[in-house]
Amino acid sequence: MVSAPPLNIVAHGLRAICDMRSDNGATAPSPWDADTRVSPPIVPDPFVYSGGELETLAVARNYYRWLVGLLAPHLGDHVLEIGAGVGTLAAAVLVARPKVSLTLAEPASNNLPILQRRFADDARVRILPGFYAGAAPTAQPMDSVLLINVLEHVDDTRALLRSAREALRPGGRIVLLVPAGGALLYGTLDRAFSHHRRFTSSTLRAALEESGFIVRDVRHLNSLGVVPWFLLGRVFRRRRLADLAVRAYDVLAIPWLSRLEGRWTPPFGQSLLMVAEPRP
Repeated sequence: MVSAPPLNIVAHGLRAICDMRSDNGATAPSPWDADTRVSPPIVPDPFVYSGGELETLAVARNYYRWLVGLLAPHLGDHVLEIGAGVGTLAAAVLVARPKVSLTLAEPASNNLPILQRRFADDARVRILPGFYAGAAPTAQPMDSVLLINVLEHVDDTRALLRSAREALRPGGRIVLLVPAGGALLYGTLDRAFSHHRRFTSSTLRAALEESGFIVRDVRHLNSLGVVPWFLLGRVFRRRRLADLAVRAYDVLAIPWLSRLEGRWTPPFGQSLLMVAEPRP
């Protein structure tokens, strides 16, 4: 594995990832006293997640099943998820791929105890406080790296992507899911969630290629969600998603929408999925 970037770059990237998770910088109890499988923190600065969207989206079970189905062809035996949150996606991956070895890197100190409790008895899961970029050069090279709804929170996207590239084995794959629509869809909901940006396929492709990747697959997701997001964030200027609305959309829309988009690739969507490999 190529050596990690300087600590100040990593810390800067982590601070950007966790802007949405930290309001007052309060320090949570040390998360690595309770689980011997958790490595010491890589970045010394504490981060506390204080948003509510992780809990809100955790109820979207159909959505996560759909997402894991799209991720599955790109997952190898050793998978790293950067920004694992409270483990909602990780739990769905473990159901779909029971033999996977899963490393969860999570910089928010108050999310780590939740991950520990959730996966305490699961030998397939390793939890890392902080950011995987500081892992030892002898660490297991990863077959797949997942950045799911993380890159939009990062100020220096290319520094984070280069760090992710260093974690991959030759021929491994990085899979990203980001908010799509660019400036057209960026509104009050994005600002409330501390999104620095929404991406277009060209801006995300450029970031990957400039970070040493070759893009292998691109697709938009959730075409139906474009209009509601535009109305909520640009017209009505809402700053949160109601739990009931998320549940209703997940139950009423996602099952048929996932089947439709399985047969038809939409030219636009609320989200953008991109898969890439390290350039040799």
